[in-house]
Amino acid sequence: MNEPKEDKTKVQPLTIQSFSQFPSEIDGCSCYFSSTEKTFKQRQYILATNLDSLAFITIDNHPTKLKLIKSTAKPHAFTNFDHVEIFGNKDYNVTIDIKYKKSTDSEVWIDEGTITITRQDGQKLVTKFYGECGC
Repeated sequence: MNEPKEDKTKVQPLTIQSFSQFPSEIDGCSCYFSSTEKTFKQRQYILATNLDSLAFITIDNHPTKLKLIKSTAKPHAFTNFDHVEIFGNKDYNVTIDIKYKKSTDSEVWIDEGTITITRQDGQKLVTKFYGECGC
């Protein structure tokens, strides 16, 4: 009996990895999200943004920089309300569906929601997040 041959052209599923050091472009007002509240408290993040135009995420073990494409948030306003941000580059589109939970300080708020990563080949990964935005 012949064994089926392994298909080496099979697309590998997307994965994201956490990081604990922010890129230098993340300075001042920012958002940083983790997989869970527990990993957030351990300072293990899966995505960080500068609240302006950039996001950073590690996809398939590669640190990835993304530029803001679209946001339903009002420009130059605190984002203490539900909104969606879309970031991308030539390889990925990342949609962040942010659900405002509560303020913890005058310029800090807790958010939860989902991050959807879509690779150019159509492969998609959706993961939940817990995190914080503020100045």
